[in-house]
Amino acid sequence: MIWEKFQKLSARERGLLALAVAAVLAAFANFLVVQPTVVRFKEIDKEIEDKTVLRERNAVMLEDQALVEEEFRAASALLKMWGPSSSEEIEVLKAKVGDLAGEAGVVLDSINHREPTRIGHCDRYVIEISRFEARIPDLLRFLHVLSDGEGMLRIGRLTFKPRQKSDKVEGALAITRVALGEALEEAAPGPE
Repeated sequence: MIWEKFQKLSARERGLLALAVAAVLAAFANFLVVQPTVVRFKEIDKEIEDKTVLRERNAVMLEDQALVEEEFRAASALLKMWGPSSSEEIEVLKAKVGDLAGEAGVVLDSINHREPTRIGHCDRYVIEISRFEARIPDLLRFLHVLSDGEGMLRIGRLTFKPRQKSDKVEGALAITRVALGEALEEAAPGPE
C-alpha cells in the first residue's frame, strides 16, 4: 500500500521525499550520536586540562620532596620516640632539668613526674617542680634555656610569688615534653 503510493508519486516528489527522510535520519543521528560525542569530547578536554594543572602542581611538590623529607627528619628527631623504658627516659629528663636549673642559679626543692598521656600519635610527659627558689633574672634565664633547648620542652604551668625582704621568688612549675608514638615513627621517611 505504501509502496503503491510511492510508485504513483512523480520523480520530483520522490526526490523530495527521499531528501526529507535523509534529513530526519540526519537529525536523529545528530541527536543520538553527534551531540553526545561533542559533549564527551568537551568533558575529555576539560579533564585533560585539569590533569595537566594537577601534574604541574605535583611536579613542583616533587621538586620540594627532598626538602620536605629533610624537614620531617629534623622535626621527628626533636620529637623522637622514647625507648621501651620510659621511666629511665623520665629520670634522664628530670636530671637534665635539674642540671639546667643549677646552671641558671635556680634551686629546685622537688622534681616529680606524672604518667605519660596519649595525645593522638604522641605521648605527653609532664615533669612537676612543686617548689623552686630563684632570683627573677635567673628564673628568666632558666625558662629561656628550657624553651630554647633541644627536646621540645615547654612550660605548661608557672606560678611564683616574691619572698618578703628578699630579691628572690618562690613558686611551682610544670614542664611538658611530647614524643612521637610508635605508629608515626614507623611512618617517618628514612634516609635514602
